Amino acid sequence: MEKTSSRAVAFSFAMGTFIAILPTPGFGIFLALLLAYFFKQLNSLSIVVSFAVWNPLLLAPVYLLSYKLGDWIFDPSLTLLTNIAWVNTSIAFLKTYLVGNAIAAVVISTICYFIVYKIMEAYKLKKVERRNNRRIKNITPPTQSEEAA
Repeated sequence: MEKTSSRAVAFSFAMGTFIAILPTPGFGIFLALLLAYFFKQLNSLSIVVSFAVWNPLLLAPVYLLSYKLGDWIFDPSLTLLTNIAWVNTSIAFLKTYLVGNAIAAVVISTICYFIVYKIMEAYKLKKVERRNNRRIKNITPPTQSEEAA
């Protein structure tokens, strides 16, 4: 992770978040790791961490938000494709949910990108400061009180 740029780690986390939020039950992690295998600039560890963060407990409210967002965009009563009521209901639900989920996934992934980028930049800056402080301690001559001890 240290050799990987902050942008690559943040982008990988955002990609993992996007895939984790999409309704891909069970095979989302395999899809994400497959992408990381083919696109070497993606950080596999960051993708796996994003799937750990977006566990089912956190995804439940996101799925509800997805449906509410889609419901706000579409009027479900306009979807009448067949004379079978349960088919119309299913199509209306899926359309509402999937569009809302796609929008939520894009927005949340974008927010996660910026958060992870800032965290990585702060981490790298702190690491450089610690390294510089160690060098200064090694270069500084001992004071008189340290010599007396």
